[in-house]
Amino acid sequence: MGMDEIVGELRRTRGPIGTHNFPKRSGIYALYLKKGSDLKGYSVTDDGLIYIGSTDNLAERALENHFNSDSTGFSTLRRTLGAIMKEDFSLKTIPRSSGPSETNYKNYKFIETGERLLTDWMRNNLEIGYCPIFEDYENIEKEMLKYLCPILNLKGCDNPYKKQIMALRKICSEEAKRNRAV
Repeated sequence: MGMDEIVGELRRTRGPIGTHNFPKRSGIYALYLKKGSDLKGYSVTDDGLIYIGSTDNLAERALENHFNSDSTGFSTLRRTLGAIMKEDFSLKTIPRSSGPSETNYKNYKFIETGERLLTDWMRNNLEIGYCPIFEDYENIEKEMLKYLCPILNLKGCDNPYKKQIMALRKICSEEAKRNRAV
């Protein structure tokens, strides 16, 4: 399957969360900003593409990680969106779990009310498309990132917003570090 075919399949399957029956198999997924939605301060392509990922289980990654209020500590997309919306939603960060590991605050999460606000915003403002791919899906993702350079992907492309996003995420991880003992 070529790049244009995969992009076409991502667009064809694009829809709101909750309207898909994701296969439990490997593939590529893409997140789009819905028409009429805004990601304050970020310019989005005409089709609204903001993020591309790959996984060995499309159903699990989409539903259980990105759109689950209990999974920010395990979803770079949720951490990035939350960092961008931290001020607007008054989000407070905490470590993803107890314990002294640096990973727990670098992979922060938000207090419960903030997690719900973030999930609601995502469900109301994002759409997802997917393309099952059985072989070499991780390398295909790398090629797609270079080709499409979605604004919320922080690795694999020359993202003009990377420094800005990383600075926002650093603010969140430092707050989570301060809140370790809380």
